[in-house]
Amino acid sequence: MTMMSVRPLVRADAGERQILTRVDRAICVSESELRYQLERKDTHPLARAPELLDVLAELEERGLIDSALCFRLTARGRGRLGELVAGDGRWLA
Repeated sequence: MTMMSVRPLVRADAGERQILTRVDRAICVSESELRYQLERKDTHPLARAPELLDVLAELEERGLIDSALCFRLTARGRGRLGELVAGDGRWLA
Protein backbone atom coordinates (compact mmCIF):
# COMPACT_ATOMS: atom_id res chain seq x y z
CA MET A 1 0.00 0.00 0.00
CA THR A 2 1.36 3.41 -0.98
CA MET A 3 1.25 6.21 1.55
CA MET A 4 0.24 9.55 0.09
CA SER A 5 0.66 12.91 1.73
CA VAL A 6 -2.69 14.60 1.54
CA ARG A 7 -3.13 18.18 2.67
CA PRO A 8 -6.06 18.30 5.07
CA LEU A 9 -9.05 20.29 3.97
CA VAL A 10 -9.07 23.70 5.55
CA ARG A 11 -12.34 24.42 7.27
CA ALA A 12 -13.47 27.94 6.49
CA ASP A 13 -13.75 29.86 9.71
CA ALA A 14 -16.07 32.80 10.26
CA GLY A 15 -13.35 35.34 9.39
CA GLU A 16 -12.49 33.70 6.11
CA ARG A 17 -16.16 33.35 5.25
CA GLN A 18 -16.91 37.01 6.00
CA ILE A 19 -13.90 38.23 4.04
CA LEU A 20 -14.72 36.09 1.01
CA THR A 21 -18.36 37.20 1.18
CA ARG A 22 -17.43 40.89 1.34
CA VAL A 23 -14.89 40.59 -1.50
CA ASP A 24 -17.43 38.68 -3.60
CA ARG A 25 -19.98 41.48 -3.25
CA ALA A 26 -17.62 44.11 -4.67
CA ILE A 27 -15.87 44.52 -8.00
CA CYS A 28 -12.77 45.69 -6.17
CA VAL A 29 -12.65 46.44 -2.47
CA SER A 30 -9.91 48.39 -0.73
CA GLU A 31 -8.48 47.37 2.61
CA SER A 32 -10.15 50.33 4.31
CA GLU A 33 -13.55 49.53 2.76
CA LEU A 34 -13.19 45.87 3.73
CA ARG A 35 -12.36 46.89 7.30
CA TYR A 36 -15.39 49.19 7.31
CA GLN A 37 -17.69 46.45 6.04
CA LEU A 38 -16.35 43.92 8.54
CA GLU A 39 -16.68 46.36 11.43
CA ARG A 40 -19.96 48.12 10.66
CA LYS A 41 -21.96 45.35 9.07
CA ASP A 42 -20.44 42.20 10.54
CA THR A 43 -18.94 43.46 13.83
CA HIS A 44 -16.03 41.13 13.13
CA PRO A 45 -12.93 41.46 15.35
CA LEU A 46 -10.57 41.29 12.34
CA ALA A 47 -11.86 44.70 11.26
CA ARG A 48 -9.46 46.50 13.61
CA ALA A 49 -6.79 43.83 13.85
CA PRO A 50 -3.45 44.19 12.07
CA GLU A 51 -3.72 40.47 11.31
CA LEU A 52 -6.31 41.21 8.62
CA LEU A 53 -3.49 41.81 6.15
CA ASP A 54 -1.99 38.43 7.07
CA VAL A 55 -5.35 36.74 6.50
CA LEU A 56 -5.73 38.50 3.14
CA ALA A 57 -2.19 37.46 2.14
CA GLU A 58 -2.98 33.85 3.06
CA LEU A 59 -6.22 33.91 1.04
CA GLU A 60 -4.30 35.28 -1.94
CA GLU A 61 -1.56 32.66 -1.53
CA ARG A 62 -4.23 29.95 -1.57
CA GLY A 63 -5.61 31.39 -4.82
CA LEU A 64 -8.92 32.49 -3.27
CA ILE A 65 -8.56 36.24 -3.93
CA ASP A 66 -6.47 38.54 -6.12
CA SER A 67 -5.05 41.78 -4.83
CA ALA A 68 -4.57 45.01 -6.70
CA LEU A 69 -3.19 48.40 -5.79
CA CYS A 70 -5.71 51.22 -5.57
CA PHE A 71 -4.82 54.88 -5.77
CA ARG A 72 -6.76 57.93 -4.62
CA LEU A 73 -5.99 61.60 -4.45
CA THR A 74 -5.15 63.19 -1.15
CA ALA A 75 -6.42 66.67 -0.28
CA ARG A 76 -3.06 67.97 -1.46
CA GLY A 77 -3.40 66.06 -4.73
CA ARG A 78 -6.90 67.44 -5.32
CA GLY A 79 -5.58 70.94 -4.66
CA ARG A 80 -2.74 70.46 -7.15
CA LEU A 81 -5.14 69.08 -9.75
CA GLY A 82 -7.33 72.16 -9.23
CA GLU A 83 -4.31 74.40 -9.83
CA LEU A 84 -3.40 72.53 -13.01
CA VAL A 85 -6.96 72.61 -14.35
CA ALA A 86 -7.39 76.29 -13.50
CA GLY A 87 -4.09 77.11 -15.22
CA ASP A 88 -4.97 75.11 -18.29
CA GLY A 89 -8.64 76.01 -18.51
CA ARG A 90 -9.69 72.55 -19.70
CA TRP A 91 -10.31 69.06 -18.36
CA LEU A 92 -8.52 66.00 -19.62
CA ALA A 93 -10.75 63.52 -21.38
